Amino acid sequence: MRVPMNPGVLQASVTLAVAAALAGYVATRSERSAQQWLLCALATSVAVWSIGTLVGLLAGSPDAERTGLLVGFCGASLVPPLWLLLAALQSRITPVARHLGSSICALSIPSLMALLALVTNDFHPLFYTTNVSAAASAARRIEASGPAFWAFATWGQLCGLGGALLLLASARQMRSLRRRRSALLLAGAAVPPLASNALFLGQILPGDVDVTPLALAISLALVTAALFRFGALDAALPLARRDVLEHLADGLLIADAEGIVLDFNPAAVHLLGRQDLCGRSLAEILGSIDREMDAARVEGALALCTATA
Repeated sequence: MRVPMNPGVLQASVTLAVAAALAGYVATRSERSAQQWLLCALATSVAVWSIGTLVGLLAGSPDAERTGLLVGFCGASLVPPLWLLLAALQSRITPVARHLGSSICALSIPSLMALLALVTNDFHPLFYTTNVSAAASAARRIEASGPAFWAFATWGQLCGLGGALLLLASARQMRSLRRRRSALLLAGAAVPPLASNALFLGQILPGDVDVTPLALAISLALVTAALFRFGALDAALPLARRDVLEHLADGLLIADAEGIVLDFNPAAVHLLGRQDLCGRSLAEILGSIDREMDAARVEGALALCTATA
């Protein structure tokens, strides 16, 4: 008689396979952007989380179960800050891009403190009030959770919410640029991790398995497709180029092969007298120019069109 596989083992195995495949795919891409490395690090963290879960569920001793718990949390603790930073870069949050190293260090402090609380939990039952292993049921872990656990859970939810909102904002921008596939993928990736973790913490989902890692792996697959398959990675200009463009005295529009404006600089706003340029066609923008504009301004607008068409 065949013994059915533990649902937790099945989910962790699938999650590990998806996360490892994503990490390998992203790491071997020719692009070398901060988004790429954050996405690779995030997929690796999910893979480590799944490895710890598998070790705990398949372990034959309490020591091995504890090892699985610590390994799994090492991966899980890095997910919230990496998720938030990835979404911030995708949404072109300039301070984060300019100070990425400092942002990573600052946002990782709560995760490191939570990991330290878990490692030293035997001396202060602040993370778990009683002994809990990776093989313990989800309900058991929630019941035994202490204040340090709930502080980290709150931090994780805040990072998840911030990341979801930023991805939705990026999806809206992609839609305005007429990149509907990228917009749909980013919007679809925004909510599942946040929602699944909230359902787990509230013990609302049927069964006794935390599906957050699997939901996160699926979201990462959607983000990967949006970035590398449908070009969402190209929508954000490298920071150095953006600094140059913003300080140009001449107006500049950046358009794709179909003549749809992807980006512009402040001089173009001043020249054309409007800010709603992204997602519009060059023909539409030039056709809306006030015919009473002086000759120099019309000449500048036409030169701008010819240079970017």
